[in-house]
Amino acid sequence: METTTAPLTTSPSGKKLPKSYLSAKERELILLTEDFDALCSAESSAAMDAGDRDTFWAWMAVVENPSPNSLMFLKIQRGAQFIRDWGFNTAPAEAAYGADWLEKEYQL
Repeated sequence: METTTAPLTTSPSGKKLPKSYLSAKERELILLTEDFDALCSAESSAAMDAGDRDTFWAWMAVVENPSPNSLMFLKIQRGAQFIRDWGFNTAPAEAAYGADWLEKEYQL
C-alpha cells in the first residue's frame, strides 16, 4: 500500500506558503533529506529561474531560521520596510543585534 502525503500549504510556524515551482516529488525529496529552510531555498531559486521575483521574495520570507548576517545585508540593501513588508522572521537578528536593529543605521 502506497502512502501519500498531503500537499504542504503552511510553514512550520504557520505562514501560508507561496506559489510552488517545484513538483510535489521534488519537494518531498528535499524534505526527506533536508530541513524546511532548504526547501525555501530551492523554491526561491526555482521562482527566480522562472522570472518570478515576487515569489522569490515570498519564499525567502518564509525561511524559519534566517541568518542574522543575511538579514542585516538585506536591511542595508533593501531597507527595514522591505523586511517588514515581506514579513521576514527577524528574531535571529534581534538576538544578534538587539531589538531595535531595524531602526539603526548600518553600513557595509
